[in-house]
Amino acid sequence: MVKAFLLHSKVNFFKHVVFGVGVILLVLLALDYIAVEFPQIYTTAEAFIATYGLPGVFLIVFLGSTLLPAPTDASFAIAIKLFPANAVPVVLVAVVASFLAALLNYYLAFFLHKRFIRRFVKEKDVKEAKELFDKYGPIPIVLFGVIPASPVFDPLTLVAGLVRMDVKKFALFSLVSRVLHFVLLAAAVLTFHLF
Repeated sequence: MVKAFLLHSKVNFFKHVVFGVGVILLVLLALDYIAVEFPQIYTTAEAFIATYGLPGVFLIVFLGSTLLPAPTDASFAIAIKLFPANAVPVVLVAVVASFLAALLNYYLAFFLHKRFIRRFVKEKDVKEAKELFDKYGPIPIVLFGVIPASPVFDPLTLVAGLVRMDVKKFALFSLVSRVLHFVLLAAAVLTFHLF
């Protein structure tokens, strides 16, 4: 029974890895398409990153990692393309910015719990999310955090605060997911040389 569970877990993990790599490649192909079909948009984004460098990357990644719409992964990929020799500092800045934004989301939901629930989230949804975290722990944070352009990850950081997940666990798993996310995305940009 234990062997069957471990085999099932390995298969599921492998499926998630393949899915994550596939999504990374799709994001890069989408960026390549934007660069070719909408050169003005791409040129503007590239000029912003070239002008503001690492502080610009930090700002865009931080804002995009909250619930505000910002082209986080696109800007990061452009920065890696512009500064391939300095990929490590770009990855570190992106990880720190995204991690700080995740903590901001967590603490906003944690401290504004009652007001937030009454206005935006149904109590039933919070209860279901709590059951999900009770069953799987912080694993969903890692899985959804690794996927580029994940529409689930940023709201998940809010839900973690709403359900009062242990902040140390949240911080650890959130940091792991951000490191994996940006390292894999940087490796894909450097490997495939798109756009």
